[in-house]
Amino acid sequence: MKKMRFTFLLACLYTLLYIYAQNPLSTLDDLRSQPLCQAWQFGFEGETGIHTVNLPHTWNQMDAQNKVSNSKDKANAYKRGKGIYTRHLAVPESYKGKKRVFVRFEAAGQTAAVFLNDKLVGEHLGAFTAFCIELTHDINYGGDNLLRVEVDNRWRADLAPLSGGFAIMGGLYRPAELIVTDLLCINPLYYGSQGVFVDTKNNGEVNIRTHLHLGKYSDGRMTTTIPHTQANVEVSIYDADNHMVAHHVQTATCRSGNDEVVVSPLHIDNPQLWMGKQHPCLYTAHVKVSSAEGVDEQKVKFGFREVALTQDKGFTLNGMTYPVYGVSRHQDLHDKGWALTHEDNQKDMDIMHEMGATAIRMAHYPQSKDIHEIADSMGFLVWDEVPLVNEVRDTPAFDRNTREMMLEMIYQLYNHPSVCWWGLYNEIDYPHTSSTQTIFHQLNDLAHQQGGNRLTASASNKGLRYYNGIADMPAWNNYPGWYWMLRWPKEENNKGRVQGFGEWMDYRYNELGGRRFAISEYGAGGNPEHHLEGALPEQLEKTLNAPFHPEEWQNYVHEETWRTIKAHQHQLCGSFIWAMFDFIVPGWSEGGMVNLNTKGLVTHDRKMKKDAFYFYKANWTTAPTTYICSQRMTERHQAETDIKVYSNCDTVTLYINGKKVAKGSPDDIRVCTFKNCRLKKGKNIIKAVGCKGKQKTISEMETVVC
Repeated sequence: MKKMRFTFLLACLYTLLYIYAQNPLSTLDDLRSQPLCQAWQFGFEGETGIHTVNLPHTWNQMDAQNKVSNSKDKANAYKRGKGIYTRHLAVPESYKGKKRVFVRFEAAGQTAAVFLNDKLVGEHLGAFTAFCIELTHDINYGGDNLLRVEVDNRWRADLAPLSGGFAIMGGLYRPAELIVTDLLCINPLYYGSQGVFVDTKNNGEVNIRTHLHLGKYSDGRMTTTIPHTQANVEVSIYDADNHMVAHHVQTATCRSGNDEVVVSPLHIDNPQLWMGKQHPCLYTAHVKVSSAEGVDEQKVKFGFREVALTQDKGFTLNGMTYPVYGVSRHQDLHDKGWALTHEDNQKDMDIMHEMGATAIRMAHYPQSKDIHEIADSMGFLVWDEVPLVNEVRDTPAFDRNTREMMLEMIYQLYNHPSVCWWGLYNEIDYPHTSSTQTIFHQLNDLAHQQGGNRLTASASNKGLRYYNGIADMPAWNNYPGWYWMLRWPKEENNKGRVQGFGEWMDYRYNELGGRRFAISEYGAGGNPEHHLEGALPEQLEKTLNAPFHPEEWQNYVHEETWRTIKAHQHQLCGSFIWAMFDFIVPGWSEGGMVNLNTKGLVTHDRKMKKDAFYFYKANWTTAPTTYICSQRMTERHQAETDIKVYSNCDTVTLYINGKKVAKGSPDDIRVCTFKNCRLKKGKNIIKAVGCKGKQKTISEMETVVC
């Protein structure tokens, strides 16, 4: 009998857990935001298989990187089409008429149609920004509800990006949540944002805009009076130690169906500034709204910081010149695609921090809330950009959707002090008109009018285009030593060799009338399994789509490009490496890799840091660094060789097979080269010892001469 009773209780427990997993609202009545990431049913349109998935999820986590040709193996090729997600919800009867229920998705690649009980309740266009939909009036309270989301990643003529060297992965690849509020709430429908926007000045002034929304309802009487209520808006600001440093209360009248904006002015004495990686100080604003219709609250982190770009100082943070040592990052990872976790994002940021990067270009689209929160706390500068890549369409629908993407990006990322640039486009060739009403002008105006204390930026690969000078920080993608045989750029008759990069910078600078600009992309492919022995050629003859991407050539390109960038600091305001990590490009085949761009300084799985990573670590950090290049060249055929060491130490001593060979000092870009070193036939142990004051760092490798 006891055994039967135990079995029955256990079965009940499992049943309750299952009900909770399917119907979270039935037990979490007091939480405003409730994760909606577990136990979705997913199937691809036209296919019979249905399986359970958790968010974040993409159906391209494997096929976008598969080593197959789209034309030869369509079953395993990069899939673009419609995926369908379903999930059951149970909403308590007690919510009816008293609560509002919303569903918010942080992203859907790239369009989404949301249905509740087979009724279309909302749609969203664009793969990279969040959207929120109210379910209140379509819920079956006290009963079962079926939530269905149809997500489609097929190409559309009215939706950016129209093309580009990266995948557009399908799925609900970022988290989702249910939001439950009282009838009056801080508006989650305002461009998918938090509904609270913080503006600061370094003198301590703070203005907090809170968007309030009173749900649409009727009192059931024949009257023309719009239902309304008096709301009490209380704002408290806390410092990093959780001490209240400012407080403000005011009242506002909220009318049903309106988006009411309440501005709360506050002041903080002697605020701690957000100083980038030196001191990324954050404050928290706690906004509480009370009325006869209920209570709602939001907490928002923010920082005091001002950014500018001046001709004499370049990029400044809080009035002081700040180094923009930038990298570019795509949001994909080996075997995961775009479905990244917090741990994945944190690992990426830790790697960038180790290398000494101070800035990140989120290429070519706004990335997750999570990675921006990490950037805020670690002190990175961030460049976010609307996904206007390669092409535009001169149609009202395309322009409208692009403007909407810009506004969603701005409002959703508004409170992050890390965000310093709003990007307008990447590598657009649109020479047709110089009208002041092009989409580029419209985006620039939106960013200036709505974007807070930020600069605008653009990334071009063309000269002599009227729109290159629209942004506050015009920037260029240029690949000396890599795309040398192509268009970089034709109008200057520049061959694209490494040695011509400085001349190209002078040309750009003069074209802009002496304005500072940035390098938005530079770099070279590198397969850490490919190596080039002996003296390097003047130019690697085959790069684009070539099967051989030796790590030594990638090193050389970065060394000489960085040397030129350092020598032209008076013309520049920052530079961004392309790219921090290898990333997926469906259809590519180069460098011995399929569907992969090999220009990363770290491999796609994040397991291997290439030589060039340590080149920048030696240049961008003060932590003692010593690294022998070509460590993966474990087999050689030349006994006499140069040995190159990246180091920021005062001196580097080289040992071969336990014998001291030479001692030297790194040059101005932290390269120490030991010429004509002699290795013995068979196994050799090479060791470099760097000394920086009393600190020593050691790098050691083994190689065999055949």
